[in-house]
Amino acid sequence: LEREDAEGSAAPVGPH
Repeated sequence: LEREDAEGSAAPVGPH
């Protein structure tokens, strides 16, 4: 499930 982060990055998990 790809969720768009506040930064606008689509990733299954937080890119942090």
